[in-house]
Amino acid sequence: MPSLTSKQLEVLAFIQKFMGTHGLPPTRGEIAAGLGLKNRQGIDQHLRALAAKEAIELTPGISRGIRLPGTQSGLHTRAVQADGLPLLGRIAAGSPILATGNIEDRIRIEPALFRPRAHFLLRVRSDSMKDADILDRDLLAVHQTTEVHDGQIVVARIGEEATVKYYRRLGQRVLLEPANAAYQPIEIDLSETEAAKIITARLSRPFISIEDFSARALIPKRPIRVLANGGAFRSLSDHGNVAFWDALGIERLPGILEALPAPVESIHLPVPSEWEEIQRDYQQLGFSSGRHPLALMRSNLRRLGLSSRQELNAIRSGRTVTVGGLVTHLQHPQTANGVVFASLEDEIGINNIIFWPTVFEAHRHRILQTKLMIVEGELQSQEGVVHVVAQRVHDFSHWVRSLPRNSRDFH
Repeated sequence: MPSLTSKQLEVLAFIQKFMGTHGLPPTRGEIAAGLGLKNRQGIDQHLRALAAKEAIELTPGISRGIRLPGTQSGLHTRAVQADGLPLLGRIAAGSPILATGNIEDRIRIEPALFRPRAHFLLRVRSDSMKDADILDRDLLAVHQTTEVHDGQIVVARIGEEATVKYYRRLGQRVLLEPANAAYQPIEIDLSETEAAKIITARLSRPFISIEDFSARALIPKRPIRVLANGGAFRSLSDHGNVAFWDALGIERLPGILEALPAPVESIHLPVPSEWEEIQRDYQQLGFSSGRHPLALMRSNLRRLGLSSRQELNAIRSGRTVTVGGLVTHLQHPQTANGVVFASLEDEIGINNIIFWPTVFEAHRHRILQTKLMIVEGELQSQEGVVHVVAQRVHDFSHWVRSLPRNSRDFH
């Protein structure tokens, strides 16, 4: 063997000591930390020099690919294999699970021996699942999928670590439950987790398509479809129908292809009208991400003599006006002696309506059932506070029949 420099000898001695203590080779980061070095590129140079001088052997593509000549890789039961099942260590946040930096080793074993097929191996690092006969230091064969059912044992990525737990779904929350009374469940808010994934992926570079969004954000198919229905992909598709079609066709490729898009064939779909887009928004979100429905109706509303919320500011208090909007709130406080208050939303703002008990009783059914309410009454304005005291009520729900009634009613 050619002579080694003092630094190369130091690196080699650390590798030998680490393998003797831990039973497996160190990563480049562990070598740098153990020797007090900050520059991992320098470690790479030393390792390549050691390999060139035949002091070590390097297996490309895995983070623990160091082998001492004449020994096993450090697990002592097999040689490092470039084509076996990958054995994962820590899982870097935001990276595909099978990214090179996450792979500590490869074990030659046939993936088809497992049902469903295994994509990688993971070594258990705690006894949190001992009552399910999964013990510390066990090797798990893991099938990678985005579909999971309540009660299954799963491997979940949390930050830079993987954890093995029972999966329990509770609405928008997930409980990862241990099989050991000494451990507490891990609770995850799915909406916050998925939003964080999207933000992380977007910070690296803009999304160029829905397929690109799916491949990089790595969130389940259902929220992608909800986002498509809610108009979130307007900048990535021709129109809402195409966005939803593309979302329906999203498929996650397995294994090392995880971070690649799986494009679907494009077809010609009719362009939805603005009203159809508004309907879809209200069904999915409860509001419009584009123009307000009344903005489309304003010319017809003017023919009925309706004033917008903005126009009320220029009308003298005491005048009779006609206003209208989608019903968003009805309130009947017990301390108000039978007076009912309503909020009607138009494209400008909120029209505040007051119903005296006699008017409310005369129009009770309309007030409680209508989606689009038209009110004639007296405008009252004082120190910037504007409301209309109702005299007559009209139900124009047939104009917005396809929209849900989203009124929040309090009694």
